[in-house]
Amino acid sequence: MSHVSKWHVLGLLLATFGDVVAAPPVIKETFTINNKLGGDFQIGDTWGLALTGADPNTSFAICANINGAEGVCTPNFGETDANGQWQDLGDFDSSVVGQWSEWLEFPDGTVSNRISFTVGISPKPRLTMNSATGGNFTVGQSWNLTLTNAPPNAPFAICASINLNAQSCTANFGTTDANGSWQLTGIFDASTYGGWAEWLEFAASGQKSSLVSFTVGTFPPSPLTSSAVPLYGIAFGPYVADQSPNDNITITETQIRARLPLIAPYTSWI
Repeated sequence: MSHVSKWHVLGLLLATFGDVVAAPPVIKETFTINNKLGGDFQIGDTWGLALTGADPNTSFAICANINGAEGVCTPNFGETDANGQWQDLGDFDSSVVGQWSEWLEFPDGTVSNRISFTVGISPKPRLTMNSATGGNFTVGQSWNLTLTNAPPNAPFAICASINLNAQSCTANFGTTDANGSWQLTGIFDASTYGGWAEWLEFAASGQKSSLVSFTVGTFPPSPLTSSAVPLYGIAFGPYVADQSPNDNITITETQIRARLPLIAPYTSWI
């Protein structure tokens, strides 16, 4: 069961049972959500719970109260590793909307600090490329980045990972309008060749937009017509940008799969 669904179960238990679960006073472990002690989140945002400073290989209960209701605990929710650490990841869904306070309890009577956060109902900022969440494009083809459902009049950074390399962000790339929207158009040139993942980040609210993933190639934008005859076979070179077979690099399966659709319409075999 995912952590979000367990949160939902906790919410149901809170509505059923009236006993207050009091946290013992000895606080030793450090408990965080997204590397902080709390925050404001929206449906669709990613959460990351992390625990440090606990005893190794020890099971624990997770406890919570929602919207000020009486608390309830779920025993044996998780177990620390050999270093006394634990983490879990997921996405907030509509079942966890509300104000939360959570903490962890251990068999020796110690507890973690409490984290407090709010999950709102506003949708996640949506970023699209040519009205879609991704696709295959060619050098010379027009592109249109569109953002909706974002905070109004808010500056943002644009972030990208190219050809599976480490991500980089450009701060203050743009600002949304009064409706929380924004768009930018352009044309793919040779400098954009490769596989891309892009998203926007809002420093003030801590929100991130949805992700767009796309590939930019050098083939003509239109596939062969039915009257044209594809090549019987073609030798395929999966290298991109500055990659070279002389460098003894390893081409990943992800990169190969991203590039195959670009030449598939032009040949019977590869």
